[in-house]
Amino acid sequence: MAVQTEIYLSGKLNNLVFYKSGGQNLVRTMPASVMQSTNTKIRSRNFGLAAAAGKVLRSHLAPVLPFPKDKKIQSLFSGAIARWLGLADAAALPPQQPIAALVGFSFNTSIVFTDRCKIPFTVSSNYLNEVQLHLPAFIPAEVFAAPTATKQIELSFSLACCGLLQADDRKGYTKKLTMPYDNQLQPAQTLLLPADMQQGTFAVLAAAIHFMNEQEQADGRAEFLPAGLLWAGYY
Repeated sequence: MAVQTEIYLSGKLNNLVFYKSGGQNLVRTMPASVMQSTNTKIRSRNFGLAAAAGKVLRSHLAPVLPFPKDKKIQSLFSGAIARWLGLADAAALPPQQPIAALVGFSFNTSIVFTDRCKIPFTVSSNYLNEVQLHLPAFIPAEVFAAPTATKQIELSFSLACCGLLQADDRKGYTKKLTMPYDNQLQPAQTLLLPADMQQGTFAVLAAAIHFMNEQEQADGRAEFLPAGLLWAGYY
């Protein structure tokens, strides 16, 4: 470390860094190279894969995302994917479903999806061209925690797929259900969501709720815009 005396600079010049500390103007050299551990390199590579995949998946999930341009949510989603990958060799990752580390991820930091919806969904994917979402019979007034003015429930599901290693764009699909918010029993049903799940496909299924009033307007308050992942899989 050297002290600047007559000429005062700030910033970088070649391999020198000029800065101020403790009232003194100082200069130091930058290291020729920064050594990264093997684990750091793997995490960095996997985070790059996670960020690229997250971007493609969010584009297909747009119909159910309450705040699609929220940078914090985007970072949290990429971070969740990166944590799932961890130190794994993505090129040798075995097929797995569901991916428990991603199930339950919330696209709204103000509310968790399961705090507003208590339907015990069942998701399965036995084929490479569809995901099956089963809803048991339920009474809307009992399974949804809705604001007082709610007259109708709009329940949306979006399936998004992409390649994990190349983040190439694959098909997405959205299905919407509407029902009155009352004490009438809704029958059980199974939704078939078409998908493009060739080898190496990373897929997620997200759900969102809109609570509609008598004028068919959705409650726009963040705490009443739940959206989260019901399922994720890798093929």
